[in-house]
Amino acid sequence: MRTRQITKVLIPRRGLGTALAVFILLAVMVLAVLPIRSYLEQQNQLTSLQQHISQINKQQKALQSKVKELKTNQAVINLARKDYGLVKKGQQAYVITNQNKSS
Repeated sequence: MRTRQITKVLIPRRGLGTALAVFILLAVMVLAVLPIRSYLEQQNQLTSLQQHISQINKQQKALQSKVKELKTNQAVINLARKDYGLVKKGQQAYVITNQNKSS
């Protein structure tokens, strides 16, 4: 009967410690990089959203100014004349058509 010899491969302790240290260092780097990348992405999103909010606030102020203007009687009269062709009692409205047409 044949007998097999089992040989042990011994890894020096110094090499094992170095390998373990490198593995731990890599694990820490991987675990640190992911949150940092996520944080940076969130900061970019935050900056983008803040700019968007700033634009919306400017639009809101402009619209509030327009609403305030449209609440005046003169603005209503001007819109009625310009957009709807309305005139005050006693006035006559004239419509000029085909100004560029030559006869």
